[in-house]
Amino acid sequence: MGSELDEILALLLKTGEYKINEEHYKRVPKGYDDNHKRAGLLRHNAFYIHTRNIGQEILSSPALVNVCFEHFQEMLPVKQWLAKVIQQ
Repeated sequence: MGSELDEILALLLKTGEYKINEEHYKRVPKGYDDNHKRAGLLRHNAFYIHTRNIGQEILSSPALVNVCFEHFQEMLPVKQWLAKVIQQ
């Protein structure tokens, strides 16, 4: 499961359109090795991915629907991964 998330995040970050929120904790939670493959994700107290600000000219135009839909399509793998994890 974790390696699938790694692949999804790598693809999103590679586009340059998305960022993951900053790490919150200085260390990984107790019980995890400091060198864990996903130590960076373990140091978050929440997890979200965001995009750059959408310009005012788009926010106030019909193009907003298409921009939102494009972001939804790009973020769909994250949503599908989360749904799979929650169902387990």
